[in-house]
Amino acid sequence: MKPHAPRWLNWLMPPLRGIVAARYWLMAYVLLILLPVSLLLYSYYQKSAAILEQEVTRSMLQTLRQTGINLQYQMDRVRDTSNALFMNPYLYKYVMGPDTDDPFDTVKGLRSLIGAAESNDNVFRIRLFVEDTKLYAGEKINFFPLANLKARSWYPRIVEAGGSMVWTGAYKESYIDKGDAYVLSSARMLRDPDRYDRMIGVLVVDMTEQTLRDIIGRVELSEQKLLYITDREGKLIWHTDKAMIGQPAPLVDEAAASEEEGAVKFAHGKDTAYRIFTTIPSTGWKLTAEVPAAEITRQAFTLNRFSGAAALLGVSVLFLLLVFVLMAFVIQSMNRRSAARHPHDSPGRRGAPGRVWGKAGGNLNLLERSVDHMLHKVKELMEETYTAKVQEREAQSRALQAQINPHFLYNTLDTINWAAMGRGLTMSAR
Repeated sequence: MKPHAPRWLNWLMPPLRGIVAARYWLMAYVLLILLPVSLLLYSYYQKSAAILEQEVTRSMLQTLRQTGINLQYQMDRVRDTSNALFMNPYLYKYVMGPDTDDPFDTVKGLRSLIGAAESNDNVFRIRLFVEDTKLYAGEKINFFPLANLKARSWYPRIVEAGGSMVWTGAYKESYIDKGDAYVLSSARMLRDPDRYDRMIGVLVVDMTEQTLRDIIGRVELSEQKLLYITDREGKLIWHTDKAMIGQPAPLVDEAAASEEEGAVKFAHGKDTAYRIFTTIPSTGWKLTAEVPAAEITRQAFTLNRFSGAAALLGVSVLFLLLVFVLMAFVIQSMNRRSAARHPHDSPGRRGAPGRVWGKAGGNLNLLERSVDHMLHKVKELMEETYTAKVQEREAQSRALQAQINPHFLYNTLDTINWAAMGRGLTMSAR
């Protein structure tokens, strides 16, 4: 006895037989529909991902540019205060005036000027560095000896600028009345109007570093962003980590360093990231944001939800169209085969009994007529086969009867003969 096949194999055999029977159509489906659609989806994904990454970085650059404009506005307000003092003739009068027995008049006049300038919300403190011989130079609130400034790393740039405004990076400063604070300073040299080659002091306008931190803190690029500002020499003048201020900036491409703004992709350890930067015009500083590429991809995917749904719908429609095209090829192939098998079919020709073929109404009508004709043919063949089987069995029965009847008659006569003979022997015995 043959072992019974497992039940699961019995379930799988009909579909497998159907798949084997339809292998040509499956091959056509894979080559004409599945493979092109897969390539189309892959190409769409690659191109859309690249385009969306560019859009996200462009949006981030626009946000960074707006932040740079906001920083520029705050720094311009400090510059306006510095310009107002720099152009005020009373400032030079008080600074260049001779020392008197009572220096309080000079201090009072200077305080009046400085107090009006410090009313600007962006100004944290105005400091005036003058010659050490001035009696009020030791006041150390608004007035300081010039020698204290010469130790600063940015003092040579002030002298080199020759009266133009110079911005310092963020640094820590100690104030007698306010304690320690991180500030950025706008500094410029004051020259003697009568002797232009003679420096009479340095005007310094301080802006708190918190002003920059508040503006930059409102930048919504990514949860994993890193923001910093570098000067023209590539040194960090502001960083979210204050310990990094004054350190060299991360290396950038030379091409990117020469650009005013842009986005550069770079290796960040085992991962990749984007460095997005813009330039603050008045200072030449570069405001830079570093964002992981994975974060940009995530934002691009978020933006692509609706466009991706539309694309998926479009691909689905295209998929259905390709299915219909394949069905058209299949039907056309079946029509050709049907026409080849029934070349004499014509409109008005009578096919099966009781059925008249109508005019051709298209491929589907031809297919319908071909299938109908085939069904009638199969039915006729089954009837002919059944009739032939019945006739064959009737012939066999008649043949058996023809064989049995003589044999039965012979046996009957023989039995009678033996019976007669037996009876005759009995009679003779009597």
